[in-house]
Amino acid sequence: MQRIKKAMGWENVKIEMFEQFKIFITSGFSVIKGDFMDFKYTFPENNRMHWEMNRCFVYKGMEMIGVHKQHECGIIYRVSCWLDALGINHTIEPEIDKCLLNSRGNCNGDIILNL
Repeated sequence: MQRIKKAMGWENVKIEMFEQFKIFITSGFSVIKGDFMDFKYTFPENNRMHWEMNRCFVYKGMEMIGVHKQHECGIIYRVSCWLDALGINHTIEPEIDKCLLNSRGNCNGDIILNL
């Protein structure tokens, strides 16, 4: 995250408002999101980011090697770590302890920010 902040010219910016967060996430994902990453994110209300993963590229890879039923989600964990690195307190709904595709049949949820 620090390298992305630097590349965007935000190295001295502390994200303290939701509008800042939305701009940062949208700009950051425009750089780091590959075409193979089939997900959407929206901001349905203040301090909330909703995600929907249509076809998880990690799940697909785990499926190809036959371990998708034991797969533990790392993508949302990574996003959560990015927010931690940015100093943004947040919670994730639903709480994720394993792959949502395996446990619920779909991968979507919300990141609630404490800004």
